Amino acid sequence: MEHGGGAVWGGLTIDPATDTLYVAPGNPGPDLVDTYRKGLNLYTNSVVALDISGTKPRMKWYYQLLHNDTHDVDPAMPADSL
Repeated sequence: MEHGGGAVWGGLTIDPATDTLYVAPGNPGPDLVDTYRKGLNLYTNSVVALDISGTKPRMKWYYQLLHNDTHDVDPAMPADSL
């Protein structure tokens, strides 16, 4: 059985001065039960900064707010300015 992903429920934020796209993926799926998704669940419940200056977005950094969420505690949306 395969599961995965972290939905983006809120808006996106772009900083045009630094060509950075900020996104806040929600909890890993399936939520509430971690039986089928062992591991780090990277980039879920996180703030992710992507470099959008080129033809393909590249990861600048990410900060995971909550590891292995089993309580459906998504970040609401990225801040307007960090």
